[in-house]
Amino acid sequence: MADAKRYKESGWWARCNPRKCKLINGVLDAGDKVTVTVLKSGISWEEAILQEVSFIAWDKVNGNFLVNMTAGGEGTTGHVCTAETKEKISAANTGRKMPPRSAEYREQVSARFKGRKHTDATKEKLRVAHLGKKDSDETREKKRIASTGKTQSAESRQKTRVAATGRIHSDESKEKNRIASTGVIPTQETKDKLSAAVIAYWAQWHSDHPGMKRPRRSGRDTIAP
Repeated sequence: MADAKRYKESGWWARCNPRKCKLINGVLDAGDKVTVTVLKSGISWEEAILQEVSFIAWDKVNGNFLVNMTAGGEGTTGHVCTAETKEKISAANTGRKMPPRSAEYREQVSARFKGRKHTDATKEKLRVAHLGKKDSDETREKKRIASTGKTQSAESRQKTRVAATGRIHSDESKEKNRIASTGVIPTQETKDKLSAAVIAYWAQWHSDHPGMKRPRRSGRDTIAP
């Protein structure tokens, strides 16, 4: 059992969803107590997720009152925002910029997620959720504008290179890429961009390596600068 003073001082109730906060505050303000019961212990994270989903589903089927806003498990499965709520969230975040993060904070976030991997079940949910989704022209234009002029630092490029070194696509992945690109014909605008990017790349390479010959690539003859 836990008394109202302990809950209000700990601030635990403030981290709940709004419905749960309202219910708990009502109970505490009425002078009653809130009971926290551990239903399962000594199980893995994956088992805990399945158990939570199972408990919530059972209670809903049997008409029990719940304050859960989702079906349980990872993420917000089962929770659907109304159009009005989406509009409010959009308005609240429009033009909002996150303050600069300290190096210590970024290191803490990096350490927290390092080594964490999605379960196969989560990967499948993400795959299904994004299946067939395509960015609108407006979204692609926003992304283009946001990334224009941005360049990766030498440190970032090195990290990307190390992460990709030795990585080999599976036969399944190769087949998916082949199917996805089959019949895709780049527009003239895309061809021009690719051509300009290649020209700029080799111009920079010759500038960084004066007097050197261009390295042989894909079996082609070496081309002198």
